[in-house]
Amino acid sequence: MMNFNRDRRPARNSDRPMYKAVCASCGQDCDVPFRPSGDRPVYCSRCFDEKGRPDSRGSNRSDRGDRRMFEAICDKCGNKCTVPFQPTSGKPIFCSRCFEEKNDRGSRSNENYKEHFIALNNKLDKILRILEPVVVKKTKAKKAALVKK
Repeated sequence: MMNFNRDRRPARNSDRPMYKAVCASCGQDCDVPFRPSGDRPVYCSRCFDEKGRPDSRGSNRSDRGDRRMFEAICDKCGNKCTVPFQPTSGKPIFCSRCFEEKNDRGSRSNENYKEHFIALNNKLDKILRILEPVVVKKTKAKKAALVKK
């Protein structure tokens, strides 16, 4: 038998203990699948769904405005640039212009794949025709049997 939450959604883990809490948004009593520590707000399932699931930093995933940027030097053109990740040795870094050029070249090479795909498809069709069972015409055998009679 499937267990359901109050809002008729299937419970994620029915073996998990539930804890009493008060929603920080609407103030209603609710049950949550973790022990509230008191240092972070707790939301009922309705308010949680309305606010969206926060990421590990406590902000919405759609809020990327305060993302930390790192200064680097483009491996292709040598210009200074900023990137949204910590540069590490062994991995190439491209400024936005060189990155776009790199991606544009990749999309043009896809046209070459289309030609290869068509050639491969034609070869497979040829192989399938060769592998089709040979139909022996029985008309000659029937005529030979009639002639013997």
